Amino acid sequence: MMIATMLVTERRLSLLLRIFVVVFLMPAWRECVGMEQALKYSQLIMAHDKLLSYWRMEGNFEDAKGIAHGTPKGQVNFIDGPIGGLAVSFGKGGFVTFGEAKHIDTPETTIELFFQILAMPKGYNPCIIAKRATSPNTRFSIHVMQGMNMIGIWNGRALARAILIEPLQIGRWYHLVVCGSGRYLAVFIDGVRCNVIDGGMECGPFNIGMNGLPLQIGASQLDGNEQLPCAVDEVAIYSSLLSEDEIANHILVAGWQERKNELIRLASEKRKEFIEAQKKMLSKRLSDAKLTERGKRKIYTDEYLTGISFPVGGIGTGVIHINGYGELSAWQIFNNFTYARLPHSFFAIRVADEKGKLNIKAIQTKDVGPFKGMRNVRFAGEYPFGWWEFEDDIGVSVTMEAFNPLIPLETKKSAIPCAIFNFTVKNTSKHPVSVSILASLQNAVGFTGVGQIEGRRFKDYGGNINSVMHIEDATAIHMTSTLDKNSPAYGDMVLMALSKDASATASWERLEELYEDFASDGKLVAQNEAGPSPAGETVDGAIAVEAKLKPNEEHTFTFVIAWHFPNAVHGDERTGWVSRGNMYANWWANALEVAKEVKREIGELTRLTRLYHDSLYSSNLPYWLLDRLSSQVSVLRSKTCFWGKDGYFGGWEGANPNSGCCFGNCAHVWHYAQAHAFLFPEIAKRMREQALRFQRDDGSIPFRQPRYGTACDGQLGEILAAYREHLMSTSSDWLKAHWEKIKRAMEFAIKQWDKDEDGMLSGEQHNTLDGEVTGTTSWLGSLYLAALSACKKMATVVGDSDAVKRYQRILEVGMRNQNEKLWNGEYYIQLPEQPQKEDYGDGCHIDQVLGQWWAHILNLGWVYPQERVREALKALLLYNFRDNFKGVIQHPRRFADDNDAGMQMITWVKSVRPTPHTRYADEVMSGFEYAVAATMIYAGLLREGLMVAKAVYERYDGRLRPNLTIPSGNPFGDDECGRFYARAMSVWALLLACQGFIYNFPEAKMGFKPIWQPENHVSFFTAPTGWGVFSQVRMANSQTCKIEVKRGMVEIAELQLAVPEDAKVKSINARIDAKAIKASFEQDANALTIRFHQRLTVNEKQTLTISAVFK
Repeated sequence: MMIATMLVTERRLSLLLRIFVVVFLMPAWRECVGMEQALKYSQLIMAHDKLLSYWRMEGNFEDAKGIAHGTPKGQVNFIDGPIGGLAVSFGKGGFVTFGEAKHIDTPETTIELFFQILAMPKGYNPCIIAKRATSPNTRFSIHVMQGMNMIGIWNGRALARAILIEPLQIGRWYHLVVCGSGRYLAVFIDGVRCNVIDGGMECGPFNIGMNGLPLQIGASQLDGNEQLPCAVDEVAIYSSLLSEDEIANHILVAGWQERKNELIRLASEKRKEFIEAQKKMLSKRLSDAKLTERGKRKIYTDEYLTGISFPVGGIGTGVIHINGYGELSAWQIFNNFTYARLPHSFFAIRVADEKGKLNIKAIQTKDVGPFKGMRNVRFAGEYPFGWWEFEDDIGVSVTMEAFNPLIPLETKKSAIPCAIFNFTVKNTSKHPVSVSILASLQNAVGFTGVGQIEGRRFKDYGGNINSVMHIEDATAIHMTSTLDKNSPAYGDMVLMALSKDASATASWERLEELYEDFASDGKLVAQNEAGPSPAGETVDGAIAVEAKLKPNEEHTFTFVIAWHFPNAVHGDERTGWVSRGNMYANWWANALEVAKEVKREIGELTRLTRLYHDSLYSSNLPYWLLDRLSSQVSVLRSKTCFWGKDGYFGGWEGANPNSGCCFGNCAHVWHYAQAHAFLFPEIAKRMREQALRFQRDDGSIPFRQPRYGTACDGQLGEILAAYREHLMSTSSDWLKAHWEKIKRAMEFAIKQWDKDEDGMLSGEQHNTLDGEVTGTTSWLGSLYLAALSACKKMATVVGDSDAVKRYQRILEVGMRNQNEKLWNGEYYIQLPEQPQKEDYGDGCHIDQVLGQWWAHILNLGWVYPQERVREALKALLLYNFRDNFKGVIQHPRRFADDNDAGMQMITWVKSVRPTPHTRYADEVMSGFEYAVAATMIYAGLLREGLMVAKAVYERYDGRLRPNLTIPSGNPFGDDECGRFYARAMSVWALLLACQGFIYNFPEAKMGFKPIWQPENHVSFFTAPTGWGVFSQVRMANSQTCKIEVKRGMVEIAELQLAVPEDAKVKSINARIDAKAIKASFEQDANALTIRFHQRLTVNEKQTLTISAVFK
């Protein structure tokens, strides 16, 4: 019993002792340990020789360096600190100010502190610490961003964002370090470096031009603006950049090593999760049957009409935009960029049956005064044709077709200032009907597109004259003015109906009167002359054409709008990039001459335009891909391009609503464009000749004409494009005439960026991402290799044997060095130099094998090993392709909606991005996507390339996306820095890749090695003198290839084809139509080369057939 009692007593004493220790001794011990930890930490900080100020917040706001003591404002308290001791806590309106603190205004600065968010205010981004007077007058201010997943650094001009591995939590302490010098910026949370989107901070993350501004903690300004309810401790500011090792030691001494390790583990887990999610997403997308299905014509309805803007006009003539609802919604025919509206310019229909039932509608869905709009519309567009199919209960079906002639190789016929409208009306009732189509047009001579027309009133109108006349069997209204011929607004217009029986009025006064006149009998009361109009006013004219239709009978009514405004001033006078007048004025003296030629040639113009369309769409490529190919040709006819009267062909980068975007035929943008060079080689050659005209004595080519700096990619792109222009010529004369300048361009590139001729670029290289990279990148490095290879080929043609040897030597060493030094095991990277510029290091870059893209287009072979290129492209898909952009900061511009897919320019999945970094790393731009998609196809990654391209197609699906940098969704003309961006013409490379097009027309060599459906392939092709359709069919023991020339003629001495890998060719048979052709063949693996005994001429409507029989 006594022993049991003693045991119970001992247990009670032990329990009491443990309670005493926990309640009384442990807090004191912890406080002692915590104070020791805080003391060690403070000693470490104070020992730093670059420490400027240090506020420990131990119950006061004294600077441990004795320089800048603080003054509290609002509710300020002290609480337990994160590593022992005390910390300051800010309640309502609470913050501390430290005066001007000029001593911390140093070129290099590090800010280090602990902070804890107590509550997150809504509606703004509260501030932890700032040196700032007002938002523009800021040296730095460091903010917690809404969503708590970013730290923002504002410098009065731009905002950098540090992306946190996990969102900040209220009530949790964090250790923060921000280092800034020049354009360098590094942000660490709990010792782990964050990825920073630098925001294009040209003046640096800390604006060193702003000195003597007040320093605040807990708010951004002295008035308490952007106050953050938080606690802050151990604030240190240094005049140097803390190294990662120093920061790591601070974390260690603070006792936060496990916090750091936890964050590193979390980052690793998130990376793994991201990659697994990416793999699943890509697998799903790549298995989508729609990637390769032929599909059918795309029909746009409902919300998919909201973004449609279909341009109708010739190359360099200006355009009329027609929206998805059939309205002539914007007029850019007056040498203007503005999306100008032209009142009283519309079409209408009148339908009357034998029972007296009458229907009158505007041929658009929007009302025009008393002309009620159609109930509904469906749109289809396969450029250059647009079709609007209207729906309403009017007893007939109505389809409007709009186009401008577009005929490959025939620039003049594709540069007519006109728009052609065909209205096909079918009687769907059981009774005969009378149908009339009305066309109304305002005489807009005197309007320059700037300002708004109110009805018929505009300040520069006056003296406008309309004259009704007949042009052979057509009826027209010629719209002129008494304006001086030198006036910028001088010109004329024509409205023409291809009917001699049309009724016309030179003027109508009120929409209601026009409606009543038209309603009465479907004709207009004749008035042959109107004007001159009084000052500030113009006149409106109209034409009506009638037809009688039996049940199920249809009739097509054709109208033409022609224009001629010769007094253009193109380009940018501030930079000297100017061309005056319009090329079309060399061919037609006025709009009446234009109308007469269109009337005379409309049958052939229409036939050839349809032939081009039908030939392109006869391909068995997916419809969606053909739509992408055709749609971007609209860039050539948009305001992005002009064609001066002196013959100068000008290209902006894109077109903004009030001006061109980025002047000077920008070489680093336009070298991506391919469509113009294959459809209109004359234009491409003209652009090369212009670039070489402005070449400097040292061989450099201004990347913006007439005089500007040199861009590495622009310089190399000009060389590569020159070789393309040679290959698309009928002889080597063009190359021989320009070789010395091309050679000088190559020599400049070697001297400027590869002085030691080891094939590795060095120094600063300006580029299309509007910055400089340093050292060697595979992006520009592969372009350099491709340019060397192209120059070697050109030197061979002209017989420059020394140049051949020189370029071959540099090429060989460059290929070896770049491949060895720029490969990181997954993809190709950059080896930057110091000082750092807008580099990307080991980021995964969308253009990392851009030179390989060019090399394929020019049939130069592989500049990097094929398998590595494939691996690099697979890594690019894995890291950069996004199923959507939710949570992705697209900066500085936003070209993809959150729900859209696309490929981000650069990502850093394997490391932290450098700061500064390449400017547009976080953007999505279609011109780059098309190029890399084609590169994937060339590399045998067909589905991958199609997937990337189809994502672009889906972004431009007709739905207006109003929240983008450029609100769009228009399928006709992609956006980048402006609408109808020139780089988007890179899409044509997708056709070249799918068909494996080989061309060397000076030597009469061409070929096709299809990657798309080699067993059953059909695609469109162009040559310098003709165009047509290539097809290939493989059977078990044979292969038949056909080249059908649809227009012009094609000369062929050698044809290169591909046969199945295991096939051995036994014999071939060649014929043009039924005529046998003598030829020999040579097989190397799966490459089949056929040489004709005599150079062939395959003429229009002829077919060259090659049949190969396998052993």
